[in-house]
Amino acid sequence: MNYLVVGLGNIGAEYANTRHNMGFMVLDAWAQASNIVFESGRYGYTATVSFKGRKFTLLKPTTYMNLSGKAVRYWMNELKIPVEQLMVISDDLNIPFGTLRLRKNGSAGGHNGLTNINELIGTQDYARIRVGIGNDFGRGQQIGYVLGELSDEEIEQMLLPIISEYGTSILLYGLYSLFLAVVNIAGFILLIIGFRKYRAEKGSVALSAADTIKAIVINPGMLTALILLGILTISSLFMM
Repeated sequence: MNYLVVGLGNIGAEYANTRHNMGFMVLDAWAQASNIVFESGRYGYTATVSFKGRKFTLLKPTTYMNLSGKAVRYWMNELKIPVEQLMVISDDLNIPFGTLRLRKNGSAGGHNGLTNINELIGTQDYARIRVGIGNDFGRGQQIGYVLGELSDEEIEQMLLPIISEYGTSILLYGLYSLFLAVVNIAGFILLIIGFRKYRAEKGSVALSAADTIKAIVINPGMLTALILLGILTISSLFMM
């Protein structure tokens, strides 16, 4: 099943870190986490990522915000995406900064990009994720606020939920990785010492196939290794 995920924003370096480009920022983060790169195409930059049998086409329109519908309509037709498999990510003044709101449909809420999409695809019955940017601005300063760059405090505020939610997991994973590195280094050192200390020689007694398997698999060293491997595997699953 194919989906089209559209992040709204304005192209150009001067808009890169502005509040109005939250849609672009979300898709950029998704692409970076998925190790994929956007390619230039008609009316926008696109990238494709697959997850659990589903294919997601990420779209950053290059039509500028107020004409976003032109890019959305083109790529829906190009990829044969029904409106039920369309999702649009945009900024929202009416939501506290950093808050996410998921809706299966709804009005444009005064957002020019959503308004243009509604007009050109002929419906507002599509999913959207609204990213709150707050409304901490004075009378008549809305445009400057929306097109203004994120402050250091806002960037920190965006990172705090991630740190608070995943910080412990990140720390545990780091300690787990360090433990694995120590075990590997210690094992390599012991291998060198044992190789110098002991030497295998051909014995006079021939072992049967069953005895050979027992000697290789059912021995204290191998059993200990299997137990440790099981513990590490289970612990890694809980850390994900």
